[in-house]
Amino acid sequence: MFAHLDMLFVYGIERPSENQCLLHNHIIQCKKVFIKKNAYRKKIFVKNSIVSRIIDYISGGCAIALLCLALCYTATKNIAISTIFALATSGAIIFSIAHFSKKKQKPYGYERLELEFCMQGNEYVIDLLKSVIKNSKIESGCNYILLENSAIIANFKFSALSYQDVANAIKIAKSKNRNKIFMLAKDVDRKAYQLLSYQNISLELVKTKQIFKFLKRHSALPELKKVKNKFDIKTFFATVTSRRNLKNYLFSGIVLISASFLTPLKIYYISLGAISLVLALVCLTPLGNGAMTSSKAFDELEREIYEEYEKED
Repeated sequence: MFAHLDMLFVYGIERPSENQCLLHNHIIQCKKVFIKKNAYRKKIFVKNSIVSRIIDYISGGCAIALLCLALCYTATKNIAISTIFALATSGAIIFSIAHFSKKKQKPYGYERLELEFCMQGNEYVIDLLKSVIKNSKIESGCNYILLENSAIIANFKFSALSYQDVANAIKIAKSKNRNKIFMLAKDVDRKAYQLLSYQNISLELVKTKQIFKFLKRHSALPELKKVKNKFDIKTFFATVTSRRNLKNYLFSGIVLISASFLTPLKIYYISLGAISLVLALVCLTPLGNGAMTSSKAFDELEREIYEEYEKED
């Protein structure tokens, strides 16, 4: 789909002439030569950077291992334990550094982009794709872009697309005389694919990961704020004490206490089973009905009502 888009970005939806095709083929050949040269240079640069990074990790790991070995041997006077401890510690530190440094290189993941698509709407997705397009002749709408024989339709929701969503996409494709749909969406319900058997239209799902790669290749990724997940103690307790968890706590408590008669770790199993049963009892209290959730909105509403009554009196 995106390869076809790249072709249409140059000439639009109209069929190019013979001279345009020859010019396009010449441009492609020049691009291939240029890409090969750049790829070779980039390959050498990447190889050198990878080798230098490996050398840094090995030297850093050796330094950490020697330091841990010296400290541990001073404390234990046992070379075997000290060696194992030094290798394990240095390996864990180097792995953590490599993991977090690799994570920081990306601005955000495709999951964050998918969340933004669901919140902003389909017009936002189409506008992002159109920002890459250099030719304004390509026909598009608020949620679609028309190609030569197909249509790109965006329909992002927090859930999978339903029968109605697929039916609406088919209507758009038929009204624009297109026989193939590239559906940009989070997912499509498997049963909804049955609608395609009644129409001479094919549908291909394009997930956010492919859109992310396409936008990144054209340096068109939007600047999105990173969201840090904060721990909320009220939400945690509300989730733990929710009445929906009652049957899970009862089942796990009964299974753990029953299993205590078949294992030598009786105290361990009985303790965990008792904790599960206690949590099940807590779910039966008013806390299981969401008593810890805030009611400030209704308090303010009642205050407004009383103030209106006082003004009328």
